[in-house]
Amino acid sequence: MQSTPAVEGRTGSVATASKEPESPATTLPFNRIKKMMKHEGVRAVTGEASFVVARATELFLDEMASRSGKVMLSDNRRLLSYKDVAKTVQTWPALEFLKDFVPQKVKASVLIEQARQAMQREGRGNSGSDLPPRF
Repeated sequence: MQSTPAVEGRTGSVATASKEPESPATTLPFNRIKKMMKHEGVRAVTGEASFVVARATELFLDEMASRSGKVMLSDNRRLLSYKDVAKTVQTWPALEFLKDFVPQKVKASVLIEQARQAMQREGRGNSGSDLPPRF
């Protein structure tokens, strides 16, 4: 019977080394993280750096999903939708940088009416050539 080597930990206790592979600490693949970082102009990326970026990304997404889930539950729904994520982006100050990428949905008819009203306030009237006709 073979024995596994003992490993002394930082606290001085002895632990037996396991032959089973450890589960990854993150679910995002390090190689893809490295590729993305290099694509942004970084020449070399250490394993520790890719781990930290992967873990930080996972924590960020976890918090974003949690907050979006709370928005969903406050609307008494059971299915997370785009509008829940968009509302989270609009209301959580830490996501200010995403406001242009995850806007709240607005119907085209509402935007056209707002443009008409703005044109009338500016005194340009409604010539009909600047905006689509009303339906």
